[in-house]
Amino acid sequence: MVTLRRVERDDVNPLIRLVVAPDQDHWVSNNAISLAQAAYTPGAYPFAILDGERHVGLALMLDWREADRLEEGDDPEGVFLWRLMIGAGEQGKGYGAAALGWLTDWARARGAKRFVLSHMHENPAAAFYAKLGFVPTGRERYGGEDLERALEL
Repeated sequence: MVTLRRVERDDVNPLIRLVVAPDQDHWVSNNAISLAQAAYTPGAYPFAILDGERHVGLALMLDWREADRLEEGDDPEGVFLWRLMIGAGEQGKGYGAAALGWLTDWARARGAKRFVLSHMHENPAAAFYAKLGFVPTGRERYGGEDLERALEL
């Protein structure tokens, strides 16, 4: 049973111990960095992705409506998937899709108009996001490294 919950103190160490495969290391920041950034960013919501009580990943959302600063082009009516990390041994089991379904419901319940994410151009996750209905916006992020996608809510 896949569930998500806001990160609590007891989640921190298990989440920090989760890593991606070495060949995926450049696709996503490690969880220690994500949790540290979340602690100092208004509008950031870190979620532990759990299978029962076992930690399998981390999702970090940013509600741009609560952010203290927006970059040019950020959607003031949207939420942004800042990070999605599924541990190396947990990939391919449906946890990412389940997490995105849960996060989409979370965004809708908050009244967001769009759910936005980005990925590096050559990241194989692009097909995964497209399959879930996220379409390219034409915007690039992080100096052109990432392609932005959005799902209308």
